[in-house]
Amino acid sequence: MRCLIRALPPLAACVLATSVMACSEAGIDRSPSDGPAGNIVSAAQGDAGAEAGTEAVTSEPEGDQYQLLGVKDPDFGIVAFAMKIPRDWPAKQVFQRQWNGATPVNQVYMVFRSPDAKQQIEYLPLSQYVYSDGPGANDLRMQKQAMGIDPRMAENELPPMPALAYLKNYVLPRLAQNGVTLRDIGNERETPPHSAPSPGSEKPHMASSASVDGVLTNGNKARVEVQLGWNEMRNNQDVYYSWWATPSIIQTGSGDLAATYAFAETSRASIVYNPAWLKKNRDLMDQANRVTSQTIRNQHAASMENIAQWGRINQANAAASMARIKGDAAASASRQDQQNADFNARMARNDVNNELFTDVVINSEAKYADPTTGERIKADSRYNHTYTDNNGSYYQTDTPLKANDVNWQEMEKVPFDDY
Repeated sequence: MRCLIRALPPLAACVLATSVMACSEAGIDRSPSDGPAGNIVSAAQGDAGAEAGTEAVTSEPEGDQYQLLGVKDPDFGIVAFAMKIPRDWPAKQVFQRQWNGATPVNQVYMVFRSPDAKQQIEYLPLSQYVYSDGPGANDLRMQKQAMGIDPRMAENELPPMPALAYLKNYVLPRLAQNGVTLRDIGNERETPPHSAPSPGSEKPHMASSASVDGVLTNGNKARVEVQLGWNEMRNNQDVYYSWWATPSIIQTGSGDLAATYAFAETSRASIVYNPAWLKKNRDLMDQANRVTSQTIRNQHAASMENIAQWGRINQANAAASMARIKGDAAASASRQDQQNADFNARMARNDVNNELFTDVVINSEAKYADPTTGERIKADSRYNHTYTDNNGSYYQTDTPLKANDVNWQEMEKVPFDDY
């Protein structure tokens, strides 16, 4: 195993995500999975998976209280990484590779126990998340929500958060939902974010951790811990996060939780990766990234087209709505004009009727018109004939004038319907 030895980061950088195996013998509690989908596998499935899973290679240097555990990648057929575990502690591990679209996710579950089964160290599955924040990302979310589309950019979208908040809000509730409850919780600890090296890469990532202590239902003292790691990329004012969380449960029935946790810390700090495996895994990831990038571009183009189509539909609806509004306004104005005209006609008719009643009934007057000029005057209605000299003088009589006697023009009484 010496070819594997190389300074690399602790277990938080290692991808640990798989179904959980149960270890109920000698009072050791079953621990659930905390993978991206939150699935739980039964005890029988877990043990069978461990026995039929990838091969565990161990080496025991003389005079050392630890032995070296090698975890083999069955797809590549080589050891992926190795780590120290306490000597004579039986270990079980499963290495699988699942696919999230075109992206392979290495899933490794490991548990090792003391020979008397009073101490156990269990590394639970990794959960991976993505998130984007900033004006562009938030605008796109609002546009998708307005269109009735899921505003999330991905199914595993979750904003990054402090390690202790993630532990309390996600890890412990998932454990409780699957029957693994921790009572008398205390001794909360959290490490601040710090730079940590990435396996097989010169580019570091940010990391933090948190843990709480408590008592399991079987009476064992336990420490639930989570290791967080994340990368971020900035594009203009937007920030894109890729982050992951690796929980673990350390428990003991002997009461000395600190001693068991010390074993876990030593194991985490001792992880070394096989350079040949790192290269194969990196090549596989590069291939997946190319496919994923193209998929993202296609999805982005489709989203933009959906948004554009939504905009075109909105514009068409707005134009139709405006046309309806204008049509309704024109029809309303026409109706109002007609109503005004009808009202004015009624008022005018009333005025004429009032004038006619006043002239004929009250004042005994009538309107007379000059047939030549059309000029109208009001005069006494009790005479049979009314004349004008066309110079402003008028003459009324019951006896008609002779045309040869005077040069007067007889005027005509205006009928009532033309009043």
